Amino acid sequence: MNNIDEKIIDNLNLGIIVLDEELNVVKWNNWMENLTGNKKDSVINKKLTSLYPLFEKNIYKQFIFNALNNGQKMFCSAALHPVFFPPTNNKNKIQQNLHIEPFSYDDKTFVLLQVFDATHHRKKLSYLQSSLKEMASFKEKAKLDGLTKLPNRGYFLEQLENIIKNYNYKETDYETKKLTLLFIDLDSFKEINDSIGHVYGDNLLKTVAKRIKSVIKETDLSARYGGDEFVILLKNIGSLKEITSVANRILGVVEEPIKLSGQEIYFSISLSIGVALYPTDSDSLEKLIEKADKAMYEAKRLGGNRCVFYSDIKEN
Repeated sequence: MNNIDEKIIDNLNLGIIVLDEELNVVKWNNWMENLTGNKKDSVINKKLTSLYPLFEKNIYKQFIFNALNNGQKMFCSAALHPVFFPPTNNKNKIQQNLHIEPFSYDDKTFVLLQVFDATHHRKKLSYLQSSLKEMASFKEKAKLDGLTKLPNRGYFLEQLENIIKNYNYKETDYETKKLTLLFIDLDSFKEINDSIGHVYGDNLLKTVAKRIKSVIKETDLSARYGGDEFVILLKNIGSLKEITSVANRILGVVEEPIKLSGQEIYFSISLSIGVALYPTDSDSLEKLIEKADKAMYEAKRLGGNRCVFYSDIKEN
């Protein structure tokens, strides 16, 4: 190796180590000196395994023998492997990627070890992973209503639209493939909210949301539609009797006394529920919601605390 080659290798911004077939160090550049504090004279012609016992481990020794005997290259990422060459002090502490590959010179085989500073790359990777996690969290939060933690109106409508788009209605399996939309509104919530204050009113809404969710299936979709309005999509309901049963369970569980914010303030509240079926009452998203909403107002008109099917309303 001539002087120019030596100077180039010594000025590279990475560690260069060359081993002979006996694993003796025959080249050790300045970068390695600065990292480890071991001068060239102290490591040349010494076995790498005696200088750095980590290379006595079968896995790393095998990597080097595979390079020497089989011409195999190997890349050891800092994410999966320990620090191969401990630094001389904390100032030089870096994460290290190691690339191992063989080469021939004068009919002899050597192993070239290249040590890369992976610290910056790992920091960037860590930042990227953290950003992706944060984005996923924001995305998840964007689906939820901040107060009740139920899905919000936007997410519900998006899901309902997709479900309707993919709904494969056939006359023959209608009885087992109904989609049922329940539009729910709390009776006299405004008066209650005005009398107990908005903080208690918010707690009341949170409790109602929890109770509604507790009596429907996990596969059904519930959401806060806005204000004191909730919506539920029941999937694959088999009969009107079954729908009525679910609605009655919701009316019953919400009607039980509610203790607000740990205070000795109990309320009983009732709901009005309107029901519309897809595709019998409507075959479009907008009309389905409109008809469930209309049935809900009919339930209110009749005194509240009940469920009304759109199909039972006589259109004017």
